[in-house]
Amino acid sequence: IFESNLVNAGFKINNEGNIESFIGRTDGATTGSEFILRSTRDAEGRLNTGDSIGALRWISDADTDFLRVGAEAASILAEVTEADGDGVKTDLVFKIAESTDEGSTEKIRIEADGTVHITGSVQVSGDVNYVNSQVTQITASGDISASGNIVTSGHITASGNVSASGTIISTGNITTGGNVYAENLIVGSGGQSTPSITFTGDPDTGIYRPGSDILSFQVGGGNVEMTLTNSANRISTTAHLSV
Repeated sequence: IFESNLVNAGFKINNEGNIESFIGRTDGATTGSEFILRSTRDAEGRLNTGDSIGALRWISDADTDFLRVGAEAASILAEVTEADGDGVKTDLVFKIAESTDEGSTEKIRIEADGTVHITGSVQVSGDVNYVNSQVTQITASGDISASGNIVTSGHITASGNVSASGTIISTGNITTGGNVYAENLIVGSGGQSTPSITFTGDPDTGIYRPGSDILSFQVGGGNVEMTLTNSANRISTTAHLSV
């Protein structure tokens, strides 16, 4: 045990073989951080999927006044996703407790290929720029919002709203369970059977751009179509037009 000038404060190697910092209180509770050096293994010493090969934890032991289930306020850990004779592959997992009376739960997971999973909302004070071809999508179980622009070379998917005070640009799909808010929304031209702007459960009905200064409204993938052409100042339809 290595102690500082403070009473009952310092860092130590605990019973699990991990390095732990601590600050003691008169009521017996402790708080601090823990650097886990050992990995979790089975009885034969093998690493399996779901095991941890290292973690950094921030803990606060429970006492009668301040309860925390499992004592873990937050942690960063390397979790095994594959293990064989050649080695292991891991995800990097970030966990945070949402309140004082519960343990930490997963909020961010980074996979080995760079894919980032976020549980909750994505809120950015500037631009969200995903222009690298290796990034194929932006996905969130909550909202995606930015005070600037949202730009991606892939898909944008959110269970909530997608909003930007600037421009939203996507060469893939924008799928949302809520609303899309933007100063400008830039999408691809689309086609007759695959309009750029469609509706849930009806992907061949919507709006697309067949050419320069031409806007087409499509129903049923081409069964009914209304086209607005600026150069000819005309509206053409493939069915009766009722006004």
